[in-house]
Amino acid sequence: MRAHPQRSNLAALGLWGALIDPFSNKAVLGIAAPLFLACAFGGGLDRHPMGPADDALLVVIHILMGIATAGVGLASGNIAMKLSPPGQATAYLAANSVISATFAAAAPVLGGLFADFFAAHQLTLALTWTGGAQNVTVQVLNFQSWTF
Repeated sequence: MRAHPQRSNLAALGLWGALIDPFSNKAVLGIAAPLFLACAFGGGLDRHPMGPADDALLVVIHILMGIATAGVGLASGNIAMKLSPPGQATAYLAANSVISATFAAAAPVLGGLFADFFAAHQLTLALTWTGGAQNVTVQVLNFQSWTF
Protein backbone atom coordinates (compact mmCIF):
# COMPACT_ATOMS: atom_id res chain seq x y z
CA MET A 1 0.00 0.00 0.00
CA ARG A 2 1.48 3.33 -1.02
CA ALA A 3 0.76 6.49 0.88
CA HIS A 4 0.28 9.61 -1.18
CA PRO A 5 0.91 12.74 0.85
CA GLN A 6 -0.26 14.82 -2.13
CA ARG A 7 -3.79 13.40 -1.77
CA SER A 8 -3.97 14.30 1.90
CA ASN A 9 -2.41 17.68 1.03
CA LEU A 10 -5.17 18.39 -1.47
CA ALA A 11 -7.87 17.21 0.92
CA ALA A 12 -6.48 19.35 3.77
CA LEU A 13 -6.25 22.64 1.85
CA GLY A 14 -9.94 23.39 2.41
CA LEU A 15 -9.64 22.54 6.10
CA TRP A 16 -6.65 24.85 6.59
CA GLY A 17 -8.35 27.61 4.57
CA ALA A 18 -11.42 27.36 6.78
CA LEU A 19 -9.22 27.58 9.89
CA ILE A 20 -7.26 30.58 8.59
CA ASP A 21 -10.43 32.66 8.24
CA PRO A 22 -11.56 32.63 11.90
CA PHE A 23 -8.06 32.37 13.37
CA SER A 24 -4.96 33.54 11.49
CA ASN A 25 -2.14 32.43 9.23
CA LYS A 26 0.25 32.44 12.18
CA ALA A 27 -2.08 30.20 14.21
CA VAL A 28 -2.30 27.67 11.37
CA LEU A 29 1.47 27.87 10.89
CA GLY A 30 1.87 27.30 14.63
CA ILE A 31 0.02 24.00 14.30
CA ALA A 32 1.17 22.82 10.88
CA ALA A 33 4.90 23.53 11.23
CA PRO A 34 5.42 21.44 14.41
CA LEU A 35 3.32 18.66 12.86
CA PHE A 36 5.55 18.78 9.78
CA LEU A 37 8.70 18.55 11.95
CA ALA A 38 7.22 15.69 13.99
CA CYS A 39 6.48 13.78 10.78
CA ALA A 40 10.01 14.34 9.53
CA PHE A 41 11.37 13.07 12.84
CA GLY A 42 8.94 10.13 12.84
CA GLY A 43 10.07 9.08 9.38
CA GLY A 44 13.61 8.90 10.70
CA LEU A 45 12.57 6.34 13.30
CA ASP A 46 11.94 3.82 10.54
CA ARG A 47 13.71 0.51 11.03
CA HIS A 48 14.56 -2.45 8.85
CA PRO A 49 13.25 -5.09 8.30
CA MET A 50 9.80 -3.59 8.29
CA GLY A 51 6.69 -5.39 9.43
CA PRO A 52 3.00 -4.62 8.89
CA ALA A 53 2.89 -2.27 11.91
CA ASP A 54 5.80 -0.28 10.48
CA ASP A 55 4.04 -0.04 7.12
CA ALA A 56 0.90 1.28 8.81
CA LEU A 57 2.95 3.81 10.79
CA LEU A 58 4.61 5.08 7.61
CA VAL A 59 1.21 5.46 5.92
CA VAL A 60 -0.01 7.55 8.87
CA ILE A 61 3.18 9.63 8.82
CA HIS A 62 2.81 10.28 5.07
CA ILE A 63 -0.84 11.31 5.46
CA LEU A 64 -0.01 13.66 8.34
CA MET A 65 2.95 15.03 6.36
CA GLY A 66 0.62 15.90 3.48
CA ILE A 67 -1.81 17.62 5.84
CA ALA A 68 1.01 19.57 7.49
CA THR A 69 2.55 20.57 4.16
CA ALA A 70 -0.78 22.00 3.03
CA GLY A 71 -1.04 24.13 6.17
CA VAL A 72 2.54 25.38 5.96
CA GLY A 73 2.29 26.17 2.25
CA LEU A 74 -1.04 27.95 2.48
CA ALA A 75 -0.20 29.98 5.58
CA SER A 76 3.29 30.99 4.43
CA GLY A 77 1.96 31.96 0.99
CA ASN A 78 -0.73 34.10 2.60
CA ILE A 79 1.82 35.74 4.88
CA ALA A 80 4.10 36.50 1.92
CA MET A 81 1.16 38.01 0.06
CA LYS A 82 0.14 40.17 3.02
CA LEU A 83 3.71 41.41 3.57
CA SER A 84 4.13 42.47 -0.04
CA PRO A 85 3.77 46.14 -0.97
CA PRO A 86 0.60 47.10 -2.82
CA GLY A 87 0.77 45.93 -6.42
CA GLN A 88 3.88 43.79 -5.79
CA ALA A 89 2.23 40.58 -4.55
CA THR A 90 3.06 38.67 -7.74
CA ALA A 91 6.76 39.48 -7.51
CA TYR A 92 6.84 38.58 -3.81
CA LEU A 93 5.10 35.26 -4.39
CA ALA A 94 7.43 34.49 -7.31
CA ALA A 95 10.50 35.25 -5.18
CA ASN A 96 9.06 33.14 -2.37
CA SER A 97 8.51 30.23 -4.79
CA VAL A 98 12.00 30.51 -6.28
CA ILE A 99 13.63 30.47 -2.86
CA SER A 100 11.46 27.59 -1.69
CA ALA A 101 12.15 25.57 -4.84
CA THR A 102 15.90 26.21 -4.59
CA PHE A 103 16.05 24.88 -1.05
CA ALA A 104 13.68 22.03 -1.90
CA ALA A 105 16.13 21.01 -4.63
CA ALA A 106 19.21 21.39 -2.40
CA ALA A 107 17.74 19.50 0.57
CA PRO A 108 17.86 15.99 -0.95
CA VAL A 109 21.39 16.56 -2.22
CA LEU A 110 22.54 17.65 1.24
CA GLY A 111 20.57 14.78 2.77
CA GLY A 112 22.40 12.32 0.54
CA LEU A 113 25.76 13.79 1.52
CA PHE A 114 24.83 13.57 5.20
CA ALA A 115 23.58 10.00 4.72
CA ASP A 116 26.91 9.00 3.19
CA PHE A 117 28.78 10.65 6.06
CA PHE A 118 26.66 9.15 8.84
CA ALA A 119 26.61 5.68 7.25
CA ALA A 120 30.19 5.30 8.41
CA HIS A 121 29.67 6.78 11.90
CA GLN A 122 27.92 5.78 15.10
CA LEU A 123 26.59 7.65 18.14
CA THR A 124 26.00 5.67 21.32
CA LEU A 125 24.94 6.97 24.71
CA ALA A 126 24.96 4.61 27.69
CA LEU A 127 24.43 5.18 31.38
CA THR A 128 26.35 2.96 33.78
CA TRP A 129 25.65 2.55 37.49
CA THR A 130 28.79 1.38 39.26
CA GLY A 131 28.75 0.11 42.79
CA GLY A 132 27.49 -2.76 44.80
CA ALA A 133 27.80 -6.32 43.61
CA GLN A 134 26.95 -5.65 39.99
CA ASN A 135 27.43 -2.85 37.43
CA VAL A 136 24.29 -1.90 35.51
CA THR A 137 24.52 -0.35 32.05
CA VAL A 138 21.49 1.03 30.24
CA GLN A 139 21.90 1.88 26.57
CA VAL A 140 19.94 5.07 25.96
CA LEU A 141 20.81 5.81 22.31
CA ASN A 142 22.40 3.80 19.56
CA PHE A 143 22.32 5.56 16.21
CA GLN A 144 24.29 3.92 13.44
CA SER A 145 24.25 3.73 9.67
CA TRP A 146 20.79 4.71 8.30
CA THR A 147 19.13 5.18 11.70
CA PHE A 148 21.58 8.03 12.37
